[in-house]
Amino acid sequence: MNTTSPTVVLVHGAFADASRNGVIAELDAAGVDVLAPPNPLRGIGADAAYLTGFVDNLVRPTVLVAHSYGGAVITQAGGDAHGVVGLVFVNAFAPEAGEQVATINSRYPDVPLGAALRTLTYTSERGEQATDAFVDHASFYDAVCAS
Repeated sequence: MNTTSPTVVLVHGAFADASRNGVIAELDAAGVDVLAPPNPLRGIGADAAYLTGFVDNLVRPTVLVAHSYGGAVITQAGGDAHGVVGLVFVNAFAPEAGEQVATINSRYPDVPLGAALRTLTYTSERGEQATDAFVDHASFYDAVCAS
């Protein structure tokens, strides 16, 4: 672990996970202390709380780096977690305080992801009805991967 530089914590967006992140190997090879925890994808509040707890347990200076939806998560967690010395947004949401991702998305109705989103209802661990979103399989590449 590099003790002179902050730890970089990578926060993935929705419809992804941390397991296929080539940036991890590049940063590691450059001597950067890098971690990529899971983002539970249960809503900004819940995801930010999880990330805050993760970062607080590191007990060292941390830079949060996010992609896509992860930007909304680090916006909140960055103000709550101890030791965060910077936020980096890589093609990520950077909402104002209290601004919702849906509000940002509504300003860009022609983005392919909107048309490709599907939802389903499930029962949460507290027994409440909740909604989950996923991307239509046939549209995934065009909606998520193409730029």
